[in-house]
Amino acid sequence: MFEQTLSRRLHIDRHSTGPYAAERGLYLSFLITEGRSQSILKAVTGLLYCMAERLPLEQATITAAQIEAAAQQWSRSLQRSEKNKHWAETWFIFHATNWMRLLGRLQEPLPKQAFALERDAFLAFEEQERGFASATVERIKRCLSMFLNWVAGIGILSRSYCPMSAHVKENPLIAWRLKISPAIC
Repeated sequence: MFEQTLSRRLHIDRHSTGPYAAERGLYLSFLITEGRSQSILKAVTGLLYCMAERLPLEQATITAAQIEAAAQQWSRSLQRSEKNKHWAETWFIFHATNWMRLLGRLQEPLPKQAFALERDAFLAFEEQERGFASATVERIKRCLSMFLNWVAGIGILSRSYCPMSAHVKENPLIAWRLKISPAIC
């Protein structure tokens, strides 16, 4: 795998025998299938080696906080300006998160869904009683979940205020998907 991104035998041997070579190779092959350029692949190859040295890969799962701590540790070792260190840190976090997600080892907190019981009851009604297709129910679920989280975030307590028009004004793409008008309330 490293032969596709590196040209010198010394570097190829170092990366092939380095820590977690198979896992790094898997991520590189994923990037190759995405169509990343040769220069990006070469840069990510070196970055993956640094990640393998700094991330606690002996653990079954890795959290976002562990990735951020490793990125800060790595960026402090760079001889760059503060602005460039910030970009390097962001790049480290981006690729480390994607790498761990690809390996199935990223421990991501489950987002709390507002009004989950009510949403699920409505979706069951849409599917069972109205006969909607599962793809349609999934689309409604995505849009409705975003809306209900938005409603919970602004803390509406009275029924006299209709939040739908404000939500549609803030998210016009949702209005188009749901085929509703801001003046429905």
